Amino acid sequence: MEYRLNNYILAFFLLLSYSCVEAQSVDEYLEIKKVYPNADMYYTNIEDHIKIFYDKEKVKIDHISTREDMYLTDQSKSRTERSVSYSDLFNEIKSIEAYALVPKGKRYSKLKVVDFIESKSTNSSVFYDDQNTKSFKFEGIEPGARTYFSYKEDIKDVKFLFPIYLKEYSPVKITHGTLKYPNSVKLNYKVFGDTNGLSLHLTKKVTGSETLLTWEVTNTAAIPFEGSTCNVKYYAPHIIFWIEEYVSQGKTIPVCTDIKQLYQTNYALIKEVQAENSPLVKQMADSIVQGAKTDLEKLKKLYYFTQNHIKYIAFEDRMGGYVPRYASDVITKRFGDCKDKANLLRSMLKSVNIPSYLTWIGTRDIPYSFQELPTNSLFNHMIAATRIDNQWVFLDGTAEDHGLQVIPSHIQGKEALISISADSFVVAKVPVANLQDNFYKDQIRLSLDKEDVLKGSYELSMGGNWKTRMVGYIAGLTEKDKEKELQGLCQEGSNKSSAVLKGIKGLKERDTTLHIGLDFTLPNYIRRVNKKIYVNMNYVKQLESDDIDIPKRELDVENDFPYYFETTLRLKIPDGYKCTYLPTVSNFKTNDFGYEFVYKQEKNEIILVKRIDVNYQILPKSKFQSWNTMIESLKANYKESIVLEPIN
Repeated sequence: MEYRLNNYILAFFLLLSYSCVEAQSVDEYLEIKKVYPNADMYYTNIEDHIKIFYDKEKVKIDHISTREDMYLTDQSKSRTERSVSYSDLFNEIKSIEAYALVPKGKRYSKLKVVDFIESKSTNSSVFYDDQNTKSFKFEGIEPGARTYFSYKEDIKDVKFLFPIYLKEYSPVKITHGTLKYPNSVKLNYKVFGDTNGLSLHLTKKVTGSETLLTWEVTNTAAIPFEGSTCNVKYYAPHIIFWIEEYVSQGKTIPVCTDIKQLYQTNYALIKEVQAENSPLVKQMADSIVQGAKTDLEKLKKLYYFTQNHIKYIAFEDRMGGYVPRYASDVITKRFGDCKDKANLLRSMLKSVNIPSYLTWIGTRDIPYSFQELPTNSLFNHMIAATRIDNQWVFLDGTAEDHGLQVIPSHIQGKEALISISADSFVVAKVPVANLQDNFYKDQIRLSLDKEDVLKGSYELSMGGNWKTRMVGYIAGLTEKDKEKELQGLCQEGSNKSSAVLKGIKGLKERDTTLHIGLDFTLPNYIRRVNKKIYVNMNYVKQLESDDIDIPKRELDVENDFPYYFETTLRLKIPDGYKCTYLPTVSNFKTNDFGYEFVYKQEKNEIILVKRIDVNYQILPKSKFQSWNTMIESLKANYKESIVLEPIN
């Protein structure tokens, strides 16, 4: 559903023509290498020029994009492929030019690209995509080479302007451009992302009947490339332009004025399919809910049917990327994308008298709020919504393995636009999952045999997003691989341990806890010193390696969902022994994370109850030190051992 540009692809052939460029010198390459010794690429010029104009009373948009790059290392040779995307609905490529400047002594040889390959866009997550690509590959690239790539496109839909990024994953010498538009067009724009340290020169000049916006940023450092962080839209500085309205033939034509206008535009896309009243859908819904006594039972049956029996296949075919298909078509073909699943579920629920509503939403990859940006840039997903006990419940037909009460992590905390009627909508926020609902609990019982081998039983229970993650992971495994992977759950304490899977419960039941049971042995784990037995009861050490490299880490850390670990470990004291040392209670607590370790003795058992809470979606840099303090404290606790000594 999201408009895409500049998508890199693999493998192309091209023909080249050669000429010698006298004016260019390779000296700049050596200077750039000194300034950016760790960079593989250097962008010397990123330039965009956008023109909005009238053609026979219709608003049209031209865009010229140019980028010039310098290759600094051998590793950068892998980045020689380029492509530009287009579709019949959104844009048309009018012209394209590309060439490479390859070092030849103190000058460059110009290798012009003359062969551009046209093909359908390929994406493993999209079954059919109406987007096409013009693609090519720069040849002869070596350190010091430069490339030039420019194209002109006509943008056909005025609702879909694109962001201008002011930083890249490599350093940039200059990013600049212009946007020219008639004064009868009301245009808005906002700058998003992290602009700290960015010298952005953004100007607006009104002359006669036109307005000219210009922007320029020079000498920008590379965007950090780090794992476990938010989408690049959160932190990369970028400008988003949008047309609020324009005047045509004396009439004001609204485009993206506010959330109300956005809703009216989108409602027009679903009006027809929502009006369908299909006997086939009604018949199917009645058969699915047969035996259900309450609306809640009916809701679950229909929701889980949509998840389980309608295969998710994404479509990006003209307006098919935005308009749901008829519920009767989806139920007949048994496949569809997020919009199709949402509309089918809404239609089936309606047929059994349960009100539900189509809902536009953006996943957590999209950082914008409805107040900031009333455009379709807010959305890349569609779900359904209904009311239970006066609370909105969000139904994502693509979220396989999720029970009704489990909120998919990719929409937690996001705003949703719920379609009530032609003139009525609700903006509601999807809750962030409760920490207590996402649990990972271990129940471990240990005993020591005469050969000093620890033998035990391991019972793991998971709920909420933890369960759906585990179910999704093991669903694709063979029975042999599944057993091997699950045995590994209780083999963290020693690479010499062995385990036998006893059973799994709740794997296919949405509304129950997942239980996994194993028996295991753990040799060479305890230590004997002068008749004393030392046992480290921290058999599983969660988060032990999750400290943050603060000097190097530049971006906030993203967490999929709030959760907690809880381990209860019981060790039977061997006959003839007593416990002479138990570690003291230890804890650490903030609003975002914490832990507690409690050791105690009950009759002939030593019991450790350990709990770790992780209660954030995004951990900002300002809290990194506190997080590391907790991890260091955890590590210290993980080194603790109980001490057992002979009674006599």
